[in-house]
Amino acid sequence: MIGYLPEQPYFYAYLTGAEALAFYASLFDMTGTERKKKVGYLLDLVGLTHAGDTQLRKFSRGMLQRIGIAQALVNDPKLLILDEPMSGLDPMGRKAVRDIILSCRDQGKTIIFSKPLARWQFLMGKYLGLSLTILVEVAVMTILLFALCFVYEKIMPWSLLTAIVPIYIEILVILAFAVFFSAFSSPFLSGMFTLAIFIIGHFTQDLRLLAKASEDTVFKALADGAYYILPNLERLNYKTRVVHDLVIPGQELGLSFVYAVSYIAVVLITAVFIFENKDIS
Repeated sequence: MIGYLPEQPYFYAYLTGAEALAFYASLFDMTGTERKKKVGYLLDLVGLTHAGDTQLRKFSRGMLQRIGIAQALVNDPKLLILDEPMSGLDPMGRKAVRDIILSCRDQGKTIIFSKPLARWQFLMGKYLGLSLTILVEVAVMTILLFALCFVYEKIMPWSLLTAIVPIYIEILVILAFAVFFSAFSSPFLSGMFTLAIFIIGHFTQDLRLLAKASEDTVFKALADGAYYILPNLERLNYKTRVVHDLVIPGQELGLSFVYAVSYIAVVLITAVFIFENKDIS
């Protein structure tokens, strides 16, 4: 037999604690006497004897977690799988659950805990996973482009890498914003906000030049703020200069990469801070 406790167990809100456990006990063909005895034992085990006749909708998060542990033990399982069993418990509740787990271990039960994934790990894993996926796609397209150039023109246009690598770095900047917006908004809004950043990022320099020609002080202040706060993606746009064989100083490339990496770091750190403090219900 297997017992399982999800991280956020869900129960019928209008059942009492005793009724909920009796319901789960009935799934295992227990007689009325056995169910009553089991329910009393489990309520006492998790420290909820006083709340046995209280509806679950009136339970606190910690009390619901204890009922979840009780239902996981209702069939006296040999294998117990617990997903975040301490979630929502106060210090006394944590000690009680720990004692229950140790008691189950002493009874010879096998207990498996899920390993929690920190929010920052989830967010960074999401970013790195997408970055690697896009890297593979860019690499494949670059190889195909070079192959076509070799087949039809008998040349290997290595100079194109000077434009292709910054394009990938630009994608990483945009991807950082996508992850940032996903930390507090819906997928649709994240996509819209990220698209706006991509468009505005290519016009921040033009916006600032327009502001300099304007006499509106408010517009100048807003344009200057956008220029310094939003990413200047034109710093990573070398396509025209590469196509026309214009010399691009290595120092300029290096500064552009440092700018992009610094921007990515700031955006991701901010995203992690927001996501860590977000109330996920």
